[in-house]
Amino acid sequence: MNRGINKMDDGIILLVNVLNAVPYISTKSSCEGHFDSDDYRDYRANVIFDVATGYENENQTFVKYVLSQVRDNWHDYLIHLYQEFIVPPARISLDTQWMMTIEPFYPKHPNDLTEDEKRASVDRGIQDVTEAVRKYSLIYP
Repeated sequence: MNRGINKMDDGIILLVNVLNAVPYISTKSSCEGHFDSDDYRDYRANVIFDVATGYENENQTFVKYVLSQVRDNWHDYLIHLYQEFIVPPARISLDTQWMMTIEPFYPKHPNDLTEDEKRASVDRGIQDVTEAVRKYSLIYP
């Protein structure tokens, strides 16, 4: 686990690298998820990224493609890919950013899975999404 500034968790590096290889995406933040925490919000991996102005249609294609590639794995992990609208401190105008989260699928409750099972589920999700982004980059260079 590496939570230092400007350092990436080992388990998310490949996903961040393939996302940054998409010409109009630049990542801002990432986390591989931490399952030894008491806070359930840490039980997921995430990547926050920006989309260059003028590439909204391409990004919509990207989102649809990635989600279509992993949709059959809903029983193993959940993927959320959405745009957030935020108002930064001391600013009046809205900013936007994109968020991708990968979390374990819980049959009933987060305590139904051990830390190792949660980690394995999220790692499979990271691996599958990484592969989907690689394929996207080959089809839509």
